[in-house]
Amino acid sequence: MRLIFHTNVCWPSKGNMLGPFYKDKKPTIIVHSDAIRAFIGKVQVWKRRILKKNTSSFPPLNEILNEGSFSDSLKTEIKDHLKGLENEFQPYFPRIGERRFVFSLARNPLFLEVDDVPEDLQEQFRELKFNSVAKNYFTSLSMEKFWIKYLSVYQKISQRILQVIVPYSSTYLCEAGFSAFVGIKTKKRNKLDVTSDLRCTLNQTPPNIPRLVAQKSQYHSSH
Repeated sequence: MRLIFHTNVCWPSKGNMLGPFYKDKKPTIIVHSDAIRAFIGKVQVWKRRILKKNTSSFPPLNEILNEGSFSDSLKTEIKDHLKGLENEFQPYFPRIGERRFVFSLARNPLFLEVDDVPEDLQEQFRELKFNSVAKNYFTSLSMEKFWIKYLSVYQKISQRILQVIVPYSSTYLCEAGFSAFVGIKTKKRNKLDVTSDLRCTLNQTPPNIPRLVAQKSQYHSSH
């Protein structure tokens, strides 16, 4: 890792950074997946228009081009660029199809049919569907608060959903990583390769010190 880390510029706080993009500052994977799918859909529309030499999706380009100057080579170049852009976004949610029923269940659990839910969740779902109190809470609470509230009542369904819709950590992990990096790689250790040290610092699994010590064949006594 080679970064100019001794700087007076502070890492932007997650609140200030995400504020302009998300008003509630609590984006979930459902919100992100909807945004990604919508953007990919737009790219596909742009590609279809470009194949017809229609540049209305790109006003600046549309202003400088006319029908005669839009060559086939330019059309191919723009189409390939849009295809690359689409491929760049596809891997963000590779298992989106597998989770679609979970998204639907999280959003509108009271409007689904029992057959739309996996068999292992159908019994709890049937109870939830006819729970009039839950219906009132679902309209008054946010999606996250609703499923947290009913975690103890409909455990299987709530756990399945909460594993998917929990909010992202935003920039917290990046901020924690930079803080750890600055703490390890000081001015006196600026030539140190911190890859292994940083991995150990950021690892959430605590080391088993007694086991590591026991694996050593020799002990060095202090002098």
